[in-house]
Amino acid sequence: MRGWLIPIAVACLALAAPGLLRAGISSDEPAYPRPELLVSGAWLQARLQSPGMRVVDLRPRQEYDQAHIPGAVSVQPEQLVDRQHPVPGMLAPVPGLETLLGRLGITNQTRVVAYDGQGGLWAARLLWALHYLGHEQAAILNGGWARWRREGRPMGQGQSAVEPGRFVARVQPDRLATAEEVLKALQDPRVVLFDARSPAEYAGRDVRAKRGGHIPGAINVDWREHVDAEGTWSPAAEIRARLERLGITPDKRIIAYCQTGVRGAHHYVTLKLLGYPDVRVYDGSWAEWGNHPTYPVATGAMPGRQG
Repeated sequence: MRGWLIPIAVACLALAAPGLLRAGISSDEPAYPRPELLVSGAWLQARLQSPGMRVVDLRPRQEYDQAHIPGAVSVQPEQLVDRQHPVPGMLAPVPGLETLLGRLGITNQTRVVAYDGQGGLWAARLLWALHYLGHEQAAILNGGWARWRREGRPMGQGQSAVEPGRFVARVQPDRLATAEEVLKALQDPRVVLFDARSPAEYAGRDVRAKRGGHIPGAINVDWREHVDAEGTWSPAAEIRARLERLGITPDKRIIAYCQTGVRGAHHYVTLKLLGYPDVRVYDGSWAEWGNHPTYPVATGAMPGRQG
């Protein structure tokens, strides 16, 4: 009686397979609630010639010039920064980002895949920036350049030629938090402040502003705990268990921060991978908070942690 179920099951899998590939799932990648935010090397290699795809390399320019993923365009992290802002590292103004993306041939219909050589840090910053600009068709190459090379995948050299396009931002203000929002969050139990820096920075032993320490009540998990040495994300169940033990749950609004919003953006991607609906990056981060004379500051390690 059960034999008739087998053909139906096979047919269902066949119908589902194209959708799974579009989402970026492959047999060597652990499943996440939002798997479309990560792609494997195999997935990307099979689509390097696909129209509407743009691969963005965020490594130093000299490394890009030596070798890069075929067809990738080079973006330097400082191109994403507002150099005129008194707080270092703030996201560049929207018109400038629209111009940059258009020059790279990225339109509102382009599928963007970003990678770097620093564990996904700068790729995460770009993905968060794209989400802030209203562009959800963006993903990170899981494991970045290190894993691509280790797997023996193809490489190119020279500047990739692209046809400029037009990108129009549809800003999503709920992807970014301001200092004023963080101040209000200090008294709101529905909000979690999520510190992506090292334990030494959090405790105030490694001081990178006029004052060291952390935002009172913030929970600290070093961004590197979510990935391996190459930058491949840990399995979803492992990350979720770590976060939920600390009270970082999907029913809360999560505001991630670090020194200049880069490591905080990595937390943003990790939480979005796990399906957390309300995640924001405090763009000013400690570069703003730690240099402000009146914003409250706490020092010392998290309870239960040494140092």
